[in-house]
Amino acid sequence: MFSTGEAQETAKNDLIGYLKVLEGELEDKAYFGGEIFGIVDVALVPSYSFFFAYEQSGNFSIVAECPALVAWVHWCMEKESVSKHLPDQHKVYDSMLERKKKLQAKSKENREERSSIDCDLPNVVEFSSSVAREENRREESMKARSVLGQQKRVYIMAILSKENREERSSIACDLPHVVEFSSSVAREKNRREESMKARSVLGQQKRVYIMAIL
Repeated sequence: MFSTGEAQETAKNDLIGYLKVLEGELEDKAYFGGEIFGIVDVALVPSYSFFFAYEQSGNFSIVAECPALVAWVHWCMEKESVSKHLPDQHKVYDSMLERKKKLQAKSKENREERSSIDCDLPNVVEFSSSVAREENRREESMKARSVLGQQKRVYIMAILSKENREERSSIACDLPHVVEFSSSVAREKNRREESMKARSVLGQQKRVYIMAIL
């Protein structure tokens, strides 16, 4: 019912083919089980409620295509348990039309939404490109900062290395004075030790002389 053109024609021919298969099983019997209304009839008779919708949508007549099948429906409708409970064909058709309108409206909304998305696509692409460019600028800025940081560390290390070299050179220049000072201290220490030894010898000699006098 919702298809058009070639697809609708194909669906109509398929439906007529299915109905003719059922009609062939029915043959000239009143019901599918013979003269008794049975389970097969109960299962198939509800499809009668869609016959009018099929005919209106496919522009054909089921009674002209399958007269024996329509006669079987009439036999079934004579039973009160069937006629009271089957939905009215025209109400079913109206319900299907309403559903078709809703589907068409939904389809139109989807097309308009896709069209709106297509119109906004250049803006989306431009926004994505600007985001990508900004991200690239941030990465380049971070790389530049890293390089500057490395250069700064190298420069500081060079200065410290130069200071260390100058300090070692200054120490080397002062080394002769340090050695001379150490030598003078050592000589002074030796003189003091020799003086103390001399005094000790004189003291011993003095004691020996006194003891000899006594």
